[in-house]
Amino acid sequence: MRVAVTGSENHFGRAVVQALEADPEVEALLALGTRPPAQKLAKAQWREVDLVHPRSAEHLAQFLAEAAVDTVVHTAFLSRPSHRGGWAHELEAIGTRSVLAAAESTGVRKLVLRSTTLVYGARPGNPNYLCESAPLAGGEQSPWLADKVEVEHQVAQFAHKHPTRTVTVLRLAPVLGPTADTLGTIYLKRRLAPMWLGYDPLVQVVHEEDAVEAARLAVHRDVRGAVNIAAPGVVPLATAVRLAGGRPLPLPGRVLHTVSETLWNAQLGDFPPGMVDFLRFVCAGSLRLQQEQLGLAPKYGAREAILSFAGSAKLKRMAA
Repeated sequence: MRVAVTGSENHFGRAVVQALEADPEVEALLALGTRPPAQKLAKAQWREVDLVHPRSAEHLAQFLAEAAVDTVVHTAFLSRPSHRGGWAHELEAIGTRSVLAAAESTGVRKLVLRSTTLVYGARPGNPNYLCESAPLAGGEQSPWLADKVEVEHQVAQFAHKHPTRTVTVLRLAPVLGPTADTLGTIYLKRRLAPMWLGYDPLVQVVHEEDAVEAARLAVHRDVRGAVNIAAPGVVPLATAVRLAGGRPLPLPGRVLHTVSETLWNAQLGDFPPGMVDFLRFVCAGSLRLQQEQLGLAPKYGAREAILSFAGSAKLKRMAA
């Protein structure tokens, strides 16, 4: 197999490159990103690709053709909302168009996309577990999620246009772990974690090692369509906060929205107002396809993933 990984400079893309480096069935590996990997690469070759560049599709096509790449793992996405909304849209939505154009022109056989279960949205009518065919309503709550929903629509159109190619969408639950830097880790790092007064929704997470293993398995297995990826089990939000070493801080919904909006607009906050509904309603994915089609058996349950993150965060605070 000859594989290329976009977003090799972010924590998830970097970990995927490392996992594929150690995979004996991967013959050739391209790490595509804006910065060279910090670690020494034995198998992978780095190529500079900036997906916001007007000629990124041309550059990608050149690199994919030169290396005869047959599989692209597209991980160049933001793990948390950005105040640079225009740039974020260019990176994710416009950048994915470049990836798809390059894949189409070079005959790439397989595309693996990193997405998130948050694209389902936090809605009062959500069932306890959402299957992969559920509507992607998260874009109504946040521009950050709207970009990811748009990307999923682009990829679905690509798959429909090219039925002989395999397109896998990995919808990852909020990722936790020693090196993860996500919306989930930002929230759980707080000493006082704001919650919606009167609500304690069940939450779903995935450890970063299991998320990376899901990407590796998707390279090997021809799984078509979306697959939810998460640790077994769910925990109440307040329990997750306590497991991570924090204390829940219940606040009225109107106060949550006002504070979040004020801080976000002042570019002082990291939790945009549209995301506070995730503190109120459940958004968890069904994991049937994770086992049946992808064959993923996570090493970490939900509680173990939170405790792993909490232990690493505590060590970092002690070392600071």
